[in-house]
Amino acid sequence: MQVDVLFEKNGILALNKPAGLISQGPKTSSLPELWELVRSHHPTGHVAHRIDQFTTGINLAGASRHQIGYLMSNWHTITRKTYLAIIEDPYWVEMLVTNPIGGKSASTFFRIIEHDWSYALVECTLVKNGRTHQIRRHL
Repeated sequence: MQVDVLFEKNGILALNKPAGLISQGPKTSSLPELWELVRSHHPTGHVAHRIDQFTTGINLAGASRHQIGYLMSNWHTITRKTYLAIIEDPYWVEMLVTNPIGGKSASTFFRIIEHDWSYALVECTLVKNGRTHQIRRHL
């Protein structure tokens, strides 16, 4: 499996993670994990965050511990997690949900991008945290 490098500058990489590939964590398939593919490109590279195995998206990685340290210490000021969802006819145009998940804080902002018949394309931005199934639970 190959992962496309979308951007690379000063040892920071933006990777196009396909569905089915594990970012980090317990190995559940024979596919290589994302960090293994990063290391084939940069032997001392590390993945900065996780995306669920069956979700596509952009993963950031660093070529060394220095870049990973930078990404981790500045994560909330330099990144934004945004997803797209198709939902049935919403009654709102924009909405901020701040319901805790599993007793822990979580905030998600939703904005309708396009509405057609009984469905809408919605931009979902994780304002605080990224709890398991946060978007589904908040919708």
